[in-house]
Amino acid sequence: GPLPSPPRPAPAAPVGAAADEPLEVEPWVVAGAGGAEPDEIGAAPPRPRRRRRRRHVGVAVLLLLVVLAAAGGAGGYLWTHRRVAVPALAGTTVARARGALHHAGLVLGALSAAYSPRAPAGTIVAESPAPGRRVARGSHVALVVSRGHAPVAVPSVVRLTRAEALRRLVALHFAPKVATAYNETVPTGVVVAASPAKGSIAYGSSVHLVVSAGPAPRRIPSFVAGTTWSQAATALTTERLVPVEQQEYSDTVPAGDVIATSPVAGTGGVPVGTRVSVAVSLGPRLVTVPEVAGDTIAQAVAALQAAGLQVTEQVGPPFATKATTTDPAAGTRLRPGSSITLYVA
Repeated sequence: GPLPSPPRPAPAAPVGAAADEPLEVEPWVVAGAGGAEPDEIGAAPPRPRRRRRRRHVGVAVLLLLVVLAAAGGAGGYLWTHRRVAVPALAGTTVARARGALHHAGLVLGALSAAYSPRAPAGTIVAESPAPGRRVARGSHVALVVSRGHAPVAVPSVVRLTRAEALRRLVALHFAPKVATAYNETVPTGVVVAASPAKGSIAYGSSVHLVVSAGPAPRRIPSFVAGTTWSQAATALTTERLVPVEQQEYSDTVPAGDVIATSPVAGTGGVPVGTRVSVAVSLGPRLVTVPEVAGDTIAQAVAALQAAGLQVTEQVGPPFATKATTTDPAAGTRLRPGSSITLYVA
């Protein structure tokens, strides 16, 4: 009988394709007979076509790239619009800083205070996070508010001259206020007191100084009748005035008593150390009766008149030519203008 046909070999899988992937296989084509088996046993079948699968893979890759690009754009948009820059707030007040933070989408956080030698009190000197840093919207920003300049220690200026005290206070930016007062012990122009005198006070504060104007002016005392030079000198010295004795004749004030002072009694505003002249009585001014015995009568009269005496009487014979004596006698002290009796012979 006829021999059986050999088995048809299965088509080989393309290199790189998975063994379990389905392959699209073209129907066998045999020359001369549509659909019949080939004349020669063992002839190789045609290779399968993969064009459609490659197209599907390309489309999938393209879609993946589009999705990734969209996701990246959305992430960048969210990053940009969810984070904001911290505004610079130094030098502003807390109220203005609060408004600036609110406008930037941030929240005022903790407040603290610190001394600052330059920033006025109540203004911002620091912030955290730092200005310009990008943070999440709604974040809190902590602020440091200036308390102004730190307190400054008051220097010791008592017993310094006014000029030196002012120099030291101004160098530390204090505002000195000066008043003067009389002082019996502190020299003129020297600081007697300061307020405050020590401790630390606010920068730029006033410091009140009291500067000595020296001892208070004096008033010349009045001396009652009978006050002696010694008593007057003691009273003037007690007032820190300088007494100077001036002797004068007086027909009314007994010798040794005070006649008057210069400046006169009751004068006020006299500086300490002023010289005060004290007129002390020598009593009445007296002249001495000169010796005229043996002089001619004319010479005797002239000498007596030159001494400030008046010859009111001549006693002797009518033809006398010489003086013999006087009454009061020669050497007697008399007030000027006193009367003298001249005896002649």
